[in-house]
Amino acid sequence: MLIVTVTPTAPYRGLPIPRLFPDDEDGAVRNDSVRASRTAARTVLLRLLREEYGLAPAPGSLLRDEYGRPAPVGGVYFSLSHTDRFAAAAVSDAPCGVDIEEFTRTGDFPRLAQKVLTDEEQKRFPAPTPEQFLRLWTAKESIFKCRGHGTFVPRTIEADDGVVHAETDELLIALCGDVSAVRLIILNGS
Repeated sequence: MLIVTVTPTAPYRGLPIPRLFPDDEDGAVRNDSVRASRTAARTVLLRLLREEYGLAPAPGSLLRDEYGRPAPVGGVYFSLSHTDRFAAAAVSDAPCGVDIEEFTRTGDFPRLAQKVLTDEEQKRFPAPTPEQFLRLWTAKESIFKCRGHGTFVPRTIEADDGVVHAETDELLIALCGDVSAVRLIILNGS
């Protein structure tokens, strides 16, 4: 089962960022929004590990694999994602990846598409709408988090490869891994 929790970051403003890895240097993060989103994602992850698997890793005890991805803890794989206003954590008994983006994100999506979409994707979406671009982008990110090796090169990842999307009014959520059974928990911040 793939379990994903999404939460607003506002309730986490001013709280310390939980230390997950030995090389964490989160004290250097000065941006309040980034601090809150990291705090939210990591706090939700630790809660999922504790409540779903009975795991309580010591601060700074989690490791990374040879590619820099989080290594499983107690046989549990996990993935984190955050925006300025939301954070997500996913846990599973198999490799998993989660990515979230807000629908309000702006940008020159046709120009970005030329940089990150495969040739085939560019043929299908020569001038992607913001929603099309975000669906492709979140798929690529979640696939890389789940299966990636080495450096993230978006143009080498085909976006429609085993990804499930969910959405709220404000947020697009991409999930990669064993998506045959998914529990998605959306918290409202209260």
